[in-house]
Amino acid sequence: MLGETLQARFPDGTLLYCEHTSHHPPITNFLLEDKDGLYTMSGFFEQCGKMGANSFTSRLSGPCYLNFKDGHQIRFGFPSYKVGGMVMGERTIETVGSTMFEDTTNNRKAVLLMSSYKKTGWIRSTYSGLKDEISGIIYDSDEII
Repeated sequence: MLGETLQARFPDGTLLYCEHTSHHPPITNFLLEDKDGLYTMSGFFEQCGKMGANSFTSRLSGPCYLNFKDGHQIRFGFPSYKVGGMVMGERTIETVGSTMFEDTTNNRKAVLLMSSYKKTGWIRSTYSGLKDEISGIIYDSDEII
């Protein structure tokens, strides 16, 4: 429901505030606050989905920000998730695509690539990569670290 809100206090004192701000597309804004004021995490999620012949891929788009008391900020997003076997075959779930963490204070980025697995062909299938593989790189604006 548009305008629906959620407020929560976790056992450690962390506070959470959420509000459903758009129906089409569905978007939820959130704010997470540390009880001691050491950090806040905020952003929004737009739920996106794509149906394939035998799979469903879902992602939460929208930036998230982690702000620390000293002024340090990290911007990040989430990778996609793919559920296979929706019509036939074994039901699977895997993380696919990529995600990025950006240190806006120090101008550094970390890019993580999920699941390098690829299947080609139909009658005679060939496979490459791994479903549980994560690779990445950390770099700044001038050079690769």
